[in-house]
Amino acid sequence: MEKDLKTLLSEGQVTFTFTKANGETRTATGTRILKSSVAMGFTDADMPKGTGREIPGVIAFWDIDKGAWRSVRESSIISIDNVVTEAEMFGGDLFEEEEE
Repeated sequence: MEKDLKTLLSEGQVTFTFTKANGETRTATGTRILKSSVAMGFTDADMPKGTGREIPGVIAFWDIDKGAWRSVRESSIISIDNVVTEAEMFGGDLFEEEEE
């Protein structure tokens, strides 16, 4: 089974295309990994301030291009165009111990 967008956003940077509420098509690059090196531009001031309650069918993500939180309805996703995992960004398994 293919991974869903929310899972992919939690693993790295994802470029995806969706239909906005006004009917326009938009391509976004986002992540749910909040380390600034992955989120590009994310700072402590950008930490979520909401209740932490998720809305079914809606995915919140850090929009790397806009430098802000955005959300997308799962039903509006047209395609997942590119996925770069955290391991691919930083060259290997970040949690793997180095061999001597």
